[in-house]
Amino acid sequence: MFGSIIGSLLGFLIAIFIFGILIFIHEFGHFLLAKLSGIGVEIFSIGFGSEIWGFTIGNTRYRISLIPFGGYCKLKGENEEKDKDEPDAMYNRPAYARLLTVIAGPLFNFLFAFVIMFALFSFGFKEQIIAPYIEVYETLYDGSYSPAYIAGLRSGDYILSINDKHISGYPDIPKNIVLSKSDKIKITFLRDGKTNEVYVNPKFNQNRGVSEIGISMLFLSKVGGVISNSPADKIGLKENDRIVSINGENIEFFYQLREKIKDKANQAVTIVYERNSKFFTNQVILDKFEGKGFLGVSPKDVITYQKIQKATNLIDCTIKSFKEIGVIIEDTLNGIIAMIKGKINVRKNIAGPIRIIGITSEIAMTTDFITILRFMVLLSVALAFFNLLPIPGLDGGHVILNLIETVTPFKIPKKIRYYIEYIGFLIIIFISIAVFLNDILNILGRR
Repeated sequence: MFGSIIGSLLGFLIAIFIFGILIFIHEFGHFLLAKLSGIGVEIFSIGFGSEIWGFTIGNTRYRISLIPFGGYCKLKGENEEKDKDEPDAMYNRPAYARLLTVIAGPLFNFLFAFVIMFALFSFGFKEQIIAPYIEVYETLYDGSYSPAYIAGLRSGDYILSINDKHISGYPDIPKNIVLSKSDKIKITFLRDGKTNEVYVNPKFNQNRGVSEIGISMLFLSKVGGVISNSPADKIGLKENDRIVSINGENIEFFYQLREKIKDKANQAVTIVYERNSKFFTNQVILDKFEGKGFLGVSPKDVITYQKIQKATNLIDCTIKSFKEIGVIIEDTLNGIIAMIKGKINVRKNIAGPIRIIGITSEIAMTTDFITILRFMVLLSVALAFFNLLPIPGLDGGHVILNLIETVTPFKIPKKIRYYIEYIGFLIIIFISIAVFLNDILNILGRR
C-alpha cells in the first residue's frame, strides 16, 4: 500500500511538472515577443506564488517562485490606466506589436510540439500498436442488439478502414466512429482472407456519453485478474495464466471463453490452462451471473505489432512532424463538431485540469518515455488550440481585438475594450468552475 501511495504521488508530481513545462513554454513565447516588440515586461517568473530568489535586469524582474510549476509573464501596462504615459506600456505600442506578443504563446506551444516530433522522427522510435481486431457484442447495455452485430460484423474481424480512412490500430476505430461526419458508417474488414464491407448506424450510449457500435478490442485468453471467491479463484487461476481449452475445445481469445461457458451456469467444466510453460487441468462448477455461466476472470493481453517510425530525410521529418500536429488539430475540430451534433456528451467526456492531470499521471507511471513525449505533444497542441479560441480574455480574444486595430484604422475605445475583457473574464471564471465541478462529479461517479 505504501508503495502504491508513493507511486501515485510520483505520478502526480510528474504530471504537474509536464504541465509546468507547457505553461512555461507558453509564457516564454509571450515574454520573448514582448521584448522584441518593445513592450515592457515587469515580471518573468518560473513558478507561482511568493518569490524565492530573483534578480533584476533593466526593468524586468526575473524570479523563481515558491510553487515551481509553470510560470507567468506580467506585461507592463496590461491595465491601461496604469503606466499609461510609459512608451513601452502594452497599449502604447502599435497594435501589431501587441498582436505578435499575444499570439506568441500559442505559437510557442505549437513550435514545442513540432520540435519534439521532429526529434522523434529524426532519431526514430518504436511504436507498439494494438492490431485492429475486434470483439463484437451481440447486445448493448440496454439489451438491444448492437449495431455492429446487426450489420454483420463478428468477433475476430480485422478492420481495414472506416469511411475509406485507413485504420492502422484499434484506437483509430472508436475515434473514427465518434468523429464521423456521417450518421451511417462504412466499415471495410477482413475475414477468412476475404475483404468485406458493411454499413453501420452507431447508437448513442447514454451511460458513456458517446456514439458506439458495440465492439471492443480483441483480448487473448490470458488472465488479467481473478475475482475473489469466484470459481476461477477456487481452482487457483492466477494473473498471466493462459486458458487453453474448455471441455476439450480450444480457446485462443477471451470472447471464445465467454461463448463456451455462457450456457453452463451451475455446471461442471474442465479447464486446461498454461502457467510458466506448464499445463494444468482442473474441473470447476461455474457460478451464475446475469443468467449466464460465470468463471470470474478478466482478460489481459491483446494482439499488437511493432512499427518503426523514422523519417528518411529532413524534408520527410518536417512533413511527418507537421502531419502529426495537423492530425491532432483535425481530431480536436471534429470532436467539437461531434459535440455540437450530440454524438459526444460534453459533461461525461470533457476533461478539465483535474482529470487531465490524472490521465497524465497514469500515462507517466504506466508507459514508456516516448509515449509520455507524444502525450506532451498532444497536450501542447491542445493548449495552443484552446488558447486561440476567440473568447475574450483568452489569447484568441486578444488576437481578434488587436487584429482589428492592425488591419483597419479603427481603434477600439478603452471603455469598450474594458467591458469586452471583463465579460471574457466572467466567461472564463464560469467555464473554469463548471469544468472543475464536472471533473469532481465524473471522478465521484466512477467510484
